Parts: sequence; C-alpha cells; structure tokens
Amino acid sequence: MLMVSYDDFFTFPGGGVNPDESFEEAATREAFEEAGARVKIIKFLFEDPEDQCRCYLARLEQLEPSPEGRVVRWVNALEFPWREDKQIRPALEAMNLRGAVYT
Repeated sequence: MLMVSYDDFFTFPGGGVNPDESFEEAATREAFEEAGARVKIIKFLFEDPEDQCRCYLARLEQLEPSPEGRVVRWVNALEFPWREDKQIRPALEAMNLRGAVYT
C-alpha cells in the first residue's frame, strides 16, 4: 500500500472534499496532491464515521514526485506491524485479506 508522511508518521493520502466534487474525485485529487500518484478508483472499501473518512481501492497509473514534497513509502500491508495499523487493518478486512499471510 502507498503511504505518505505526515508529521512523524505515515498515513494514507487523503484530505477534504471540495464543494464541487464527489468523494471519489476528492480521493483521486488527494492521491496526486499528497503522493504524486495518478490513480483510478476501483471500488469503495469502507467508511470510518469516527474519523470521518472513506477508503477506496485504487489502481496506480503513474507515480510522480509529491507536489506537496511529502515522503512516499510503499508498505507490505500483510507484514507486521503494518497489518495491525488503524487504517490498514480495516482496508485488509474490506478486501478479505485480513487473515492472509505474506510468504
């Protein structure tokens, strides 16, 4: 999974929704702005009402340097400690990968 730096930790790219865009358009825009990732949304994964966020599965079409200058990092979501991450765990569950083991 693609993660971006935010202060002293890594997180999914994301942010606010502009008044004139859908959630999917916002996710696509934020992926580029924060990570330099040009993506195509494949499907909605989950919503976390507590954190007021939606998570989408996307296919990476092109990766450029982050316009915001963030550090971008690929992580193996099935490896510890990432598989226990607050954001990654529900994404794995939504993709039916929670019990998968990396070999």
